[in-house]
Amino acid sequence: MSDLSNEEILTSVRKIVDHALKPRMQQLMISKPAEYNKELQLTYPEFMDKCPSLFFTIMDNPKTFDMQRLHEMLTKRKQIANREISQEDADKKVGQEYYDEFIKPVVDPRDK
Repeated sequence: MSDLSNEEILTSVRKIVDHALKPRMQQLMISKPAEYNKELQLTYPEFMDKCPSLFFTIMDNPKTFDMQRLHEMLTKRKQIANREISQEDADKKVGQEYYDEFIKPVVDPRDK
């Protein structure tokens, strides 16, 4: 993800979400999206450079950003760094969780 620690990532994400959810920013998002985007990019350039996918996901959907899922991903990141699990095992676990959550109910609704 980057050279940022999990805590630095969480702190930055909270700040960006809080900033994006300010009433003024929400109005800009609707009426002047280019200004909304520019303000967030100018306010958080380091995070945007180090974690662009995460940054743009938050910017595009601050109201629905899933902090719980971020916590889960960062927990797995820490487990990989501590050699508690392998990257491959973490990938398989996340893939299975996503399959169970998003695909399985659509492919075979009888499994509910």
